[in-house]
Amino acid sequence: KGESYFHRCQVEITRLRFEIAMLGSQYMSQREMALMQGYSEHIFFVVCQQRSMIAGMIHSIGSIELCVQSYEDVDGIIPMGQASLREFVTNFDESILSLVETLHQLVLLINESSHLITIDKDRATVRDIIARVKKCIFDLERCYSPSGRKLPITLCRLNTIDNMGSILHEVKTNLLSCVKACHNILPTSIF
Repeated sequence: KGESYFHRCQVEITRLRFEIAMLGSQYMSQREMALMQGYSEHIFFVVCQQRSMIAGMIHSIGSIELCVQSYEDVDGIIPMGQASLREFVTNFDESILSLVETLHQLVLLINESSHLITIDKDRATVRDIIARVKKCIFDLERCYSPSGRKLPITLCRLNTIDNMGSILHEVKTNLLSCVKACHNILPTSIF
């Protein structure tokens, strides 16, 4: 409702400006009309300020709700050293996101390069490699979602990161098998 009120005010101000500039009034002098326009501009300015303050309050309330929700979601004991854990989790999140993005770029590169391969058997091998790399991406995205700015770091979150070791080992193994499978088709340096 507040947004519709704001837009109605905008329309009314624009209409008032147009009427003053084009039509004028037979009952009011030009000075009175300019004064009336100044008052309406000031009121509109106050509405804009209030709109800005409300938007800031909504953002603050959203942040507070997110913090409260993160504490409500805590199961069990919160480990000590949250600041250093936050740094560790943030670095891990960035590394996972970087790995996923790199794998997406690798799929794109191999896919574009596959058009240059003329031998059908090699092209089939490259398609298989693309499927393996896409599976790696899927596994990473399915098993881990970055925490963002979620606080606090819980034991559950740390266990999830710890369990990622086996997934990362599997991804590494799959990528090494891709390198071996295509060593005579594509340059191994792209991996």
